[in-house]
Amino acid sequence: MEGKSNKEIAKDLELSARTVEAHRANLFAKLEINSLAKLIKLYGRQSLIDKTP
Repeated sequence: MEGKSNKEIAKDLELSARTVEAHRANLFAKLEINSLAKLIKLYGRQSLIDKTP
């Protein structure tokens, strides 16, 4: 969500970039989305719903 590249995420988590790519691809497949922008849009909408009393 911070807009980091796969390489940056991999470095932060001490993983390979390929591992991050695989996890990201699996997440996108499970959520039936095809871009980070759609993920952010979905997450933002859900966080607003969760904050509603």
